[in-house]
Amino acid sequence: MAKDWITESKSDSKSSWESGSNNKEVKMGRPSIPEEKKRKPRFTMNMNDSEYKLIEEAAEQLGVPVAVYIRQQALLAAEKQISQKS
Repeated sequence: MAKDWITESKSDSKSSWESGSNNKEVKMGRPSIPEEKKRKPRFTMNMNDSEYKLIEEAAEQLGVPVAVYIRQQALLAAEKQISQKS
C-alpha cells in the first residue's frame, strides 16, 4: 500500500515529491560563492579549557564568533611577521 502511494505521488505533476526537479532553472539553497572567495583549507587545533576560555572571552568582547577571532588574529600575526622580515 505504501509503495503505491509513493509511486502515485512521484508521478503526480502537482506533487512536491521531487521538489521542482523538472524545472532546472529553479535554484534552491545558498547562492554560489566565487571560487576565489571560498575558504578551503581547514585547520584543527587542540587547546586546553583555559586556553579556549581566554580566546572565547576575547572573541565575545569583540562580538565575533571564535572562528572569526582566531582567523583575524592569525592573519594579523602572519602579516606582522612577514613585514618584519622584509
